[in-house]
Amino acid sequence: MLLSLVVCGASAQSDRAPDSLCRVVLLNVGDPLLPAFIALDRATRDEIRAKVGRPVQFYAETLDMLRFPRAQLEQETVALLSKKYRGAKVEAVVAIETTALEFAESHGDLIWPDTPIIFHSVPTSYLARRTLSPRITGVPVRYDIEPTLELALRLRPATRRVVVIAGAGEFDHELIRLARGAIEGRAGKIDVEFLVDRSLAEARAAVGKLPVDAIVLFLSMVRGGDGAPHTSRNVVTQLAAASSVPIFGIFETYLSDGIVAGSIASFETQGRRAGDLVARVLKGERPADLNVQPPVQPGCIADWRQLKRWGIDESLLPDGCDVRFREISTWERYRWQIDLAILVMFAQTALIGALLFQRYRRRQAESAGAQLRVELAHAGRLVTIGELTAAIAHEVNQPLGAILANVDSAEMLLDSDDPRISDVRQILADIRKDDLRANDVIKRLRTLLAKHEMTRERIDLNETILEVLRVLEPEAQRRHVELVTEFDDGIPRILGDRVHLQQVLLNLVLNAMDAMADTHVTSRRVTVRTARRPDGDAEVTVSDRGHGIASEHLSKLFVSFYTTKQRGMGLGLSIAKSIVEAHGGRIWAEPYRGGGATFRFTLPVTGDSGRAATAERPA
Repeated sequence: MLLSLVVCGASAQSDRAPDSLCRVVLLNVGDPLLPAFIALDRATRDEIRAKVGRPVQFYAETLDMLRFPRAQLEQETVALLSKKYRGAKVEAVVAIETTALEFAESHGDLIWPDTPIIFHSVPTSYLARRTLSPRITGVPVRYDIEPTLELALRLRPATRRVVVIAGAGEFDHELIRLARGAIEGRAGKIDVEFLVDRSLAEARAAVGKLPVDAIVLFLSMVRGGDGAPHTSRNVVTQLAAASSVPIFGIFETYLSDGIVAGSIASFETQGRRAGDLVARVLKGERPADLNVQPPVQPGCIADWRQLKRWGIDESLLPDGCDVRFREISTWERYRWQIDLAILVMFAQTALIGALLFQRYRRRQAESAGAQLRVELAHAGRLVTIGELTAAIAHEVNQPLGAILANVDSAEMLLDSDDPRISDVRQILADIRKDDLRANDVIKRLRTLLAKHEMTRERIDLNETILEVLRVLEPEAQRRHVELVTEFDDGIPRILGDRVHLQQVLLNLVLNAMDAMADTHVTSRRVTVRTARRPDGDAEVTVSDRGHGIASEHLSKLFVSFYTTKQRGMGLGLSIAKSIVEAHGGRIWAEPYRGGGATFRFTLPVTGDSGRAATAERPA
């Protein structure tokens, strides 16, 4: 296979300083471009460069004694190399494979006198039959034929026949000899057929006819039975394409070309270990002191694609088996990306769940708040109407008193000798009018006192305000307060709750009356205005001529439980603010020109119809 020379120092013809350069000659006994030789050569060179510590120059020579008979080329090759390296001081020779070792040992004294020889890829079985010179050391290899056969039978337990295939070259015959010794112990237990010294065509035809209970053990074929040279790797490819059963082998480079598995030693490991021995020799250690190293330990290696092709369960492989050429699934190829995507989706799901739960809780809170607003608004109306009890009683008593007086008059007319029926009819008409008047008062009060959820409907804002002022008119008369309205008749209808908005007006007007308790009776006036704002909203204004609002109170007026009244609860304006904001508007207070205070609130309108007109009329 490969023979390597390492020469350190300058040659006899060189004027370079001693020990400035190491020369490495690589002697290849086969095709140097074969994958096995490439792997061995690269690992050996890299290890030498890494550990020698000086510049290394490599030379490559090819014997090509695997494909052609050794006797045909040997003498001419010795003469050529002797002339080529004459006068060069060679410090180490690295031989790869048996033929290279034999060549270096036989002719090394002539070509490279006194040069240490370091070998690798030489079978342990060969070394067991030889006594090596003290100047030789190396790393042997063990071809694990028996473990490979055991692995094959483990993966194909139904096997009844084993076909061993090898070529007719010297290297092929060495492997055949090892195979016979490994299989001897299985005689009688399994049928074994040695298909050797055949041409490639004959081997292909044979493996294509094998029954399903057979397997093929391929060793090598550097030369066929018909004398044709071959590359074993190419032979494996052709046999695998034609074979009806799985093929097993003992070389690493067969894995990518058709064998299922084998007990195989790594070419890279062999090259590195040989390179380490070369570096130690170059640093001054003697081969005799290094001794022959233990062989590179083979291990189970399998081709995942072939396992799938033949339907072999991967779980049948021994623990620690190196499975190569596995097709990486999408999950395996993008594992961290998929994990990240799943994590993001889980995070998004959790976030969405949290947001939905928060939304649910917020809606619950909003519903509870809305219910609380309804309760507070109702309570506020009850309190407000309670303040109007005297005025309301007076307003109801008036029609009731009139009804009673009319009844007395009707009885007197009916008891007379000549009752005037026309007068009785007039009295009955008056009774009906007074009854309707009292009923209207009660109806308005019932509407205000009833508790109901806030609903939205299109309402006339001016008419809604007038209904409130009708309720407040008796109270205003009792307090000697003049109620004045200035309405914009062009305001479109608004979308709102009539009762709740009336409660806002009720509260603001009563507060205005309360603020004028100390005002002279001739100046007690509450003005209620409606207008269309430049931004399109409707605005309601309630102004009084009372004591006004101190600047320090303006920012706190609408805060719950804050009040400037001695007997106030501080809820009226807070409830009014919540009602207005629930309608999409806002409410605020400001000083009134000429004294007093003005409260304003806005409401969105539902359209843009109507004309603007301002009228002043008493309520």
